[in-house]
Amino acid sequence: MTNPPFPLHPHYTSCPHCQRSSSGDREPCAENGSDELVKLFLRMSPDERSVTLTVARRIDTARGHYGALSLDDDPRDFVREGCEEAVDLAVYLAMATLRAKRTWPKKEGA
Repeated sequence: MTNPPFPLHPHYTSCPHCQRSSSGDREPCAENGSDELVKLFLRMSPDERSVTLTVARRIDTARGHYGALSLDDDPRDFVREGCEEAVDLAVYLAMATLRAKRTWPKKEGA
């Protein structure tokens, strides 16, 4: 696989498994999965890519708040925070539904 046309994480350029092979391609690296991610991304439909990019952008935004993710060093309680976010999602969806219902056409007989 040739180099992707975007900046690479430092791991990708410093990992001996990710260095160029004699053919000039990058060797797959089980350490970070970069090659697998690129291969999967290239097989995705445009909509699947959009979903993946949306998630990746959220991770990138979180990096600005929390720093680079390190599961071993991150003290946050992901289960608790995930549950809180799920409740927040329910609230936002309920509010969006109520707002949308204000503009929905009235059903006959209702």
